[in-house]
Amino acid sequence: MEYLTAVLASKVYDVAVETPLERAGKLSERLGVDLRIKREDLQPVFSFKLRGAYNMMSKLSQEQLNNGVICSSAGNHAQGVALSARKLGCDAIIVMPVTTPEIKWRSVERLGATVILKGDSYDEAQSYAKLRCQEEGRTFIPPFDHPDIIAGQGTVGMEIVHQLQGPLHAIFVPVGGGGLIAGIAAYVKRVRPEVKIIGVEPSDANAMALSLCHGQRVMLKHAGGFANGVAVKVVGKETFRLCQNFVDGIVLVSQDAICASIKDMFEENRNIPEPSGALALAGAEAYCKYYGLKGETVVAISSGANMNFDTLRLVAELPDVGRKPEAVLATFLPEEQGSFKKFAELFGRMNITGFKHICDSHGKEALVLHSGSDNVGDERAKLLAWLGICMGTTTGIFNLMTAGLGLYVKAQHPSAHPLVVACWEALPLTMVRVVLVSSLGATLALVILLMYASMKMTLQGGSPSGSA
Repeated sequence: MEYLTAVLASKVYDVAVETPLERAGKLSERLGVDLRIKREDLQPVFSFKLRGAYNMMSKLSQEQLNNGVICSSAGNHAQGVALSARKLGCDAIIVMPVTTPEIKWRSVERLGATVILKGDSYDEAQSYAKLRCQEEGRTFIPPFDHPDIIAGQGTVGMEIVHQLQGPLHAIFVPVGGGGLIAGIAAYVKRVRPEVKIIGVEPSDANAMALSLCHGQRVMLKHAGGFANGVAVKVVGKETFRLCQNFVDGIVLVSQDAICASIKDMFEENRNIPEPSGALALAGAEAYCKYYGLKGETVVAISSGANMNFDTLRLVAELPDVGRKPEAVLATFLPEEQGSFKKFAELFGRMNITGFKHICDSHGKEALVLHSGSDNVGDERAKLLAWLGICMGTTTGIFNLMTAGLGLYVKAQHPSAHPLVVACWEALPLTMVRVVLVSSLGATLALVILLMYASMKMTLQGGSPSGSA
């Protein structure tokens, strides 16, 4: 397909609106760049997904419309299909994972579609939707991997080019299945080839980054669900092809960095995006800081604002962590006189944020789970090494990203970034002696570590002695 022509011919404006490209004054001053935010959260369904859904459905024959449509979605695509179906006068069934936030499936119901909650993941919901499609003769509306969907999403890039005539360094785009970034890249690279198109993914849902590194589509064993709007295990075939040809790179960001960007967006314009909606901004901030970018113009797409209130509670707790990495550590102390005093003297160098002491009933050692902030970079490495030498075994929870700092992956040079591909596979199943820890939310990290510790102590016959 010739995507330039397809984007220009898209019929999205029967239901979608041209969204504003707003200058983020506070963030621009802080970062030293001219940062613009493309407000796709202002669409009628609070997400860009309406564009692609309507563009495809508007091309269906009357017979296809009479037979109805069906789709699988984690939320935003579902609302786009539901509104498009109402506009075109056809019946719509939306299959959503059971983990879908209530705000999203309730919104779909209000638009007149039939909602079926099925499966624990998007892939399970999609399998069921395709089965129903075959049984009932409906038309399946895919969320990202179809030329008409891609062309519809590409109108976001068309608007940016029209709205910003001057120099433009890069456009940062959230990446799930790849429909939005593929459409934007296919259009922008034809009319403004000097503009960088940079995707942004959560570090625990990085299917596109891994696929670009491998040179072929990679299926994740698990996709993190915090930014559920981009939680896909495998990217689209056509979207991957377009990203290989046109996308300049991918930035990976942590959950904490996403939360920090949600807070930034709220402070900038009192808008509260959903996690996937703030993803591009998190990547833009990380990129600008990492490369020391100054004086350039960059665009970040605010892709959606269907925030679940339960998620909002978590978001409120994590943004400061996103700007100040924490170490989450486990130290095995020998059960001997003076060991705990020595540990306290060493650990006192950190700002303590969490602590738990678990006894070993055999009397040989105790497990201390502890977290702290303020010691980063070389200082944290020194502390970890010091604890490891003085106290025995000190380990940390390893996460790919340091909060607020993304890893830039050039699509055309995958071999230069083996860490993206191999980091999890390279870690042994048992905990290693010293691992430099990057930021996870301390609470979430401690939960994981506590589960591990509980299993270990249960097998050894130990029991928790208390927590603080």
